[in-house]
Amino acid sequence: MRFLRATVRSGLFWSTQQFKLRLLPYTLVTLVQTDKSKYKAGDLVQFRVVTLKSDLTAMEEVVDQIFITTPGGTRLAQFDKVATRSGIIQKKFQLTEEPPLGRWTIHVKRRDRIVRQPFEVEEYVLPRFEVTITGPKYITRGANTVTLKVCATYTFGKPVSGAAMKLLVSRPSTFFSRRRGASGSEEKPPSNVTFAEETDKNGCVEIDVVLAKIGLGSAPTRRVHASRIMAEANVTESGTDILQQADITIPIQNRRVRIEMYRAAGYGFIKPKLPYFGYVSIKDADNEPLAKERIPGLLHFLLQRQERVGSSTTSHNIPVSYHRSCSVNRVFRHSGQG
Repeated sequence: MRFLRATVRSGLFWSTQQFKLRLLPYTLVTLVQTDKSKYKAGDLVQFRVVTLKSDLTAMEEVVDQIFITTPGGTRLAQFDKVATRSGIIQKKFQLTEEPPLGRWTIHVKRRDRIVRQPFEVEEYVLPRFEVTITGPKYITRGANTVTLKVCATYTFGKPVSGAAMKLLVSRPSTFFSRRRGASGSEEKPPSNVTFAEETDKNGCVEIDVVLAKIGLGSAPTRRVHASRIMAEANVTESGTDILQQADITIPIQNRRVRIEMYRAAGYGFIKPKLPYFGYVSIKDADNEPLAKERIPGLLHFLLQRQERVGSSTTSHNIPVSYHRSCSVNRVFRHSGQG
């Protein structure tokens, strides 16, 4: 803590005031960031260096030296007098096919200070088998079941049969409306369910998940709002106890179909006694066109004309006809009458 004393004198006027000042040292923080924390042989190491001032803005400077050392301390790369661009230095370093394994270090030397950032180089071990989960692209809100298929395959192509599989299906809820249990206490709906099976001769397990078991579905006794469900599968190979896992996220959509309306070229306005044409595009919840699919009773067009008289508004229904132009789109037509 320091004090600042100010004295003002002018003729017969004289005034002195003293202020407390807190002096902050001029500090600079140098950050080094790599694109990954772990690398394997032959990988490209990319990193950036930025120096922040006390107001957290990047400093334009010339760094004295940047060098990279192996776990044994051998210097394998060096950059001298590196200037920043927009306050950032970006460099890269290519690992060889047989690099020393362990902790490497990036050294950034500026003036009398050195900042170090380590990264790991590990040996790549090919997994014995891989696990996949397949399911629908989405499910609609109110659906009762979802089918998931878990498969395990060796890296040489053969299925992993007779392996123990555990599948955890869960949903993160945004909110739920509580219901009373038999004892009168508030009961929270379940949020996850676990399945345990063995893979068949094809290395797969197919499971139908009843969504009511995780608080979803069309059951009227509970209401849970969730935007997605998540599934995680763990497969343990028999005899070796080697475990591999996989996961999948399936979004929940409010509607199975989406309807978009477009006006035809040259038909920006409805003109009295003249026909009007427009287009309707029908897509699924994943925004893919519903080609060659029949959805009976889906389309119903209603065109209204509103008239304002004073402070009141009246509406008149206008007849609309439509015909099929292709398997995806519909064309609707107003005859101009009404």
